[in-house]
Amino acid sequence: MAKITPTRPKYWPKDEPVPYVVKDRMYIRARAEKIRNPRTERQQANRTKMSVASRFLAQMQPMVARGFKPTMTQRPGWESRHVGAYHVALGLLLKSGMRRGKDGWEIDYQNVKLSEGNSLAMYPMGIARHGREMSISFPKGLPRGAKRVRVAVHSAGEGRTLHVGFDAPGRGEVVRFSVPKWAASGALHAYYTVDVRGKSRWASLYVYVARGRGRAQGGRPVAPQGFGSTVVSLKPGGTVVPQDLVRKPHRGRMEGG
Repeated sequence: MAKITPTRPKYWPKDEPVPYVVKDRMYIRARAEKIRNPRTERQQANRTKMSVASRFLAQMQPMVARGFKPTMTQRPGWESRHVGAYHVALGLLLKSGMRRGKDGWEIDYQNVKLSEGNSLAMYPMGIARHGREMSISFPKGLPRGAKRVRVAVHSAGEGRTLHVGFDAPGRGEVVRFSVPKWAASGALHAYYTVDVRGKSRWASLYVYVARGRGRAQGGRPVAPQGFGSTVVSLKPGGTVVPQDLVRKPHRGRMEGG
C-alpha cells in the first residue's frame, strides 16, 4: 500500500486530490467541483464580530503581548498546537468583551481584559485631563513590588490608541504627560496594569474618561499641582520615560503621539 505524507503547500493545484488526516488516519479525496459560500445572517454576524474584535485588539498589541501567556490547545482527538498571547486575548475578547449594539457587534469596553492575573480593584487609578495634558495618580498606592505602570488610552470615535509606560509612582505622586490632539476632548477608554518583581501577574483595569475636561468618571480625583502632591512629568531622557505610541486603524505601523 502506498504511504501518503500529507502536506500543506501554500498553493495546491486544482486538479490534484487532497490528502488530510483525521484522528491519526490518512485520507485522500477529490477536490469539490463547486464551492459554495452561503452568506447567511449568522455567518455575516460572526464575520462582523471577528472583524470588530481584530481591529480593536490590533491597537492593543503593546499591552496584550505582555499581559497574556502563550498556551497550548487541549482538544480531545486533535493535535495540540501553540496559541500566542494575541489569540489568547482575542478568544477572551470574543467571549466576554463584546455586545450587540444597534448596528451589530461592538466592543463592550468595561468588560475588556488586556492583561490576566490578580485584580487591581484595590488600587484605583485617578485620571484627569486638562486640554492636552493628562494627569494620573494612584491614591491608594500600587501592589507591593510594582516596577512599571502601563496605560492604554483609546478613543472609539477616532479609532486610535495611545500607549504610555512609566516607572511606578509613589503614593501622592502625580504623573503628567501630553496627549495627541485627538485625545484632548472626546470620551476615552483607559486601561492600566502593572509589572511587578517576581512571578505574580496583574489583570488590567478599566477607567472611563468622560467627554470634555475634568477627572475620569468613577475614578479618583487627581491632586492638582501645588497641593501637596509630587508631580512627575514624562520627558524624554528623564527618569520616567514615556512610550507614547499611537496606532492608527487599518495601518501597519505605529507613530509617536
